[in-house]
Amino acid sequence: MNAEETRQIQTAIRRCPKSVWGYWPFLVPVIAVVAGFAVQIALLAYFKYKLPDLEILLKDGSHVGPVWDSELTREAVLTTSGSITITILLFTYLARQSFKYLGLLKTAAKDLGITGS
Repeated sequence: MNAEETRQIQTAIRRCPKSVWGYWPFLVPVIAVVAGFAVQIALLAYFKYKLPDLEILLKDGSHVGPVWDSELTREAVLTTSGSITITILLFTYLARQSFKYLGLLKTAAKDLGITGS
């Protein structure tokens, strides 16, 4: 192993997060979507309380019904909820895998006599 490879291993060890929570900034887009979803639910609840007679209607052929009873709305809500859930689970898995490989890299570096600094 030459000096350049040793330096690259030291840099990789130094730049990695010290815990699995070091990966939390990658959750910011997911948190933004969840917050937007919560705001939409809060607005819906507010308008149902303040204006209970207000209804938005969709016309599908000869059928006219409230927007919340439409199949399109149900599919949009389920797709959004599923996407949020899958993204959070995938993030958790990838952060854990990355952190596990960091442990393996540190062990290999220690066996080779390379320090993190």
